[in-house]
Amino acid sequence: MKKNGVKMFMSGMAAMICFAGLAAPSMAEVSPQKIAIFPFEVISREDQSFIGKGMGKMLCTRVGQGGKIQVRCLDKPFDRFGLSMDDGLMDAIARSESLQGVDFLLMGSITIAGNAVSSDARLVDVIGEMDTVNIHESGTGLSDVMRHAVGIAEKVRRVLAGGKLAVDNIPASIINSVETVVVPAGADTRTGQETLLTSTSLTADSPVPGKSAAAPLFVSRSMSGEITGLVVVDMDGHKEIAVIETQQLTVFSWQNQNLVKKAIFKGKHYQTFVGVDALDTDADGKDELFISVLDRKHQLKSMVIKDMGGKLTVVAQDLPWFFRVVKIDGKKQLMGQKTGRDQLFWGEIYALSFDGQHLVKGDAKMAGKGGIFGRSLGHPTANAALKMVWFDNDGYLNLGKETFEKEWSSDGSWGSSALFVTYDQGKNDVDQRVYLNSRVAFEDVDANGQSEIIAVVNSDMSRGFLSGFRKFTRGYVSILEWKGDALVEQWHTPEVSGYVADFSLGDMNGDGHVEVVYGTVVNVGRIIGKSKSNIVVRSVGMIDK
Repeated sequence: MKKNGVKMFMSGMAAMICFAGLAAPSMAEVSPQKIAIFPFEVISREDQSFIGKGMGKMLCTRVGQGGKIQVRCLDKPFDRFGLSMDDGLMDAIARSESLQGVDFLLMGSITIAGNAVSSDARLVDVIGEMDTVNIHESGTGLSDVMRHAVGIAEKVRRVLAGGKLAVDNIPASIINSVETVVVPAGADTRTGQETLLTSTSLTADSPVPGKSAAAPLFVSRSMSGEITGLVVVDMDGHKEIAVIETQQLTVFSWQNQNLVKKAIFKGKHYQTFVGVDALDTDADGKDELFISVLDRKHQLKSMVIKDMGGKLTVVAQDLPWFFRVVKIDGKKQLMGQKTGRDQLFWGEIYALSFDGQHLVKGDAKMAGKGGIFGRSLGHPTANAALKMVWFDNDGYLNLGKETFEKEWSSDGSWGSSALFVTYDQGKNDVDQRVYLNSRVAFEDVDANGQSEIIAVVNSDMSRGFLSGFRKFTRGYVSILEWKGDALVEQWHTPEVSGYVADFSLGDMNGDGHVEVVYGTVVNVGRIIGKSKSNIVVRSVGMIDK
């Protein structure tokens, strides 16, 4: 795995699972059984140790279901406890405070070779009354790791209950508890001409039952690559859409409900574009683009870009700020946050101004807990106090005070973003991943004096169990309204396969109402294959009351 970089993982991998029949000697039930579960070793060409850590967490949850088995979920591999399968295992366990009193140990490995993924687990009876049970699961693609966890956990529970195992005994509800999403591979239909993107149909873009969903104004043809951010912008008196990929900015002109490629700006090979926002900060009637940029050492090297005679020109660079434009009480404000020595987001979030050449730091606007991405300020009702809406580290959407005092939280994880930064923790520890949360915004979409909240909802196949790994299978943009004591969804875009990378709002057809513009990404490969992106422009229409 590439160190100290920013990567994205896609969804849409085909999956399969195979349960091997095995039998274990019957044993008297001990109530409660105590089992220590270790992170699995990962054997692959790249460092993917986070998958082994996620396997351990998933097994802890599933083996301990129902409370009949007491689980000790450990965060270090088996050999880090000084344990060996040779003689002296019990003595070593007795010396370890974390392992004292356990009856069984569960450890294993995950082998990744090309598209093939194999998980091998060992269930060890500490006392030695039962032979070691070896469990094997195999499949295709990283998505099968979750299926392996389901199968291994079910078999472990049955062995500890004294039962024999066979594939016929495993309930279909267990086998099918993880959804498989097969994404059709589409050809790259780009023409390479100036009129690069033309409207087309999108088969995954179908109406959601019970919700109004007018036909989209525009859906682009599939483009090779991964959109990481986009924003509606006016750089020359006309509506445009600025799109970033890892090291490239592309500006498309919106003409007659069509996108025409206008200009491209390529970053350096050591730069990673992680965010894009737009605002006319120097009052010349034209928006500047504020690009948040990280180098390989996680140092901020952000830049400001203007349209100078049809050419994208950098007017300020190597700026030590993450950028986000937040709309408060109908007025847009540029916000900024710095990075720290050992943490990606550090310090309070400040109001910033730009005079055409220099950034000026203003007052602190939001507390520094967490990152600048994935939060916003606004009034959820006409007479309400200023509130903050934010995604937390687990992808849950929250609304509350600026002090992070929650008044509402989503029932489950909304997935947030697939973009992350990797911190190398050394060869003896699992690399840390810090995800950059998706954009969230306040906007009075239906002009009733009350701001709605717009956010991305991406379904993570790992459901938060694979620490440091998100694999999205479908996504959409949701519009919510504060009603009583909760945010209630009023409308959302149809689901698409893959995930929604980013969204922006703008009056694209000049009718006085905002449209939602969003970028979708789908992976058509097996594990880390080639990705395709689309840009969608959709009228919101009337919010369902």
